[in-house]
Amino acid sequence: MLRRFDPARLRPVLGTAMLVGLLAGLASAALLSVMGEPLVREAVAIEEARRSMSGTPGPAEGELVSRSVQSGVGLFTGLGLSGAVLGLVFALAFWGLRNAQPQPFRRSLWAGVILFSSITLAPWLKYPPNPPAVGDPATLGRRQALYVSLIALTLALALVGAALAGRLRREGWPEQRRLPATAAVIALAFGIVLAVLPAAPDQVEVPATLIWRFRLASLAGNAVLWAVLSSGFGLLAAEAVRRSNDAARAA
Repeated sequence: MLRRFDPARLRPVLGTAMLVGLLAGLASAALLSVMGEPLVREAVAIEEARRSMSGTPGPAEGELVSRSVQSGVGLFTGLGLSGAVLGLVFALAFWGLRNAQPQPFRRSLWAGVILFSSITLAPWLKYPPNPPAVGDPATLGRRQALYVSLIALTLALALVGAALAGRLRREGWPEQRRLPATAAVIALAFGIVLAVLPAAPDQVEVPATLIWRFRLASLAGNAVLWAVLSSGFGLLAAEAVRRSNDAARAA
């Protein structure tokens, strides 16, 4: 399939991005199995100790999937599938930037930066992930709604930024002026969004070092996923264009 990959056609772009996204998700899972899972086990131990002291029954008897499965096959399966789905989103962003960035490798990196910033970094700044010992199940719906709302608003700002950059380019602004101006507008708007949205509803009652180690591990895992996806896809796209140009010259 990769030999027939043509970054100028949407269908091959979608299929290739899903495959690269799957591999990127597995790379992220490999990192998180080393960096994140020990922290999850530590958080689970704190939660179990808290339940034991309060006499509250734990969820062990009703647990559908054991921790060993969750931290092994479940982690790799979940992140692999998530990577494939994010590959589809990435493919659409890559396709949408084809006029603004004709060079495929650079376009791929831009798509990765935009999506990482919108889907991962932006919600991490306002609603960073917490280990299992943090979070009241009763507030799960509210937390999810706030998280998704922030992602939607950030993606909307990214679209506004792309439209603004395109307009400035058509008006003849050079890149060294166009990019800082667009970044300043988006940064200001994003700061307002962060200030307006409410804080996370749950109290943090576990050691701060554990919380921040877990959050940084989560951010690193997501960063690896987007880095592998955007750079890997970009290399394949650039190689496909090079082969096409070589074949055209030979003909």
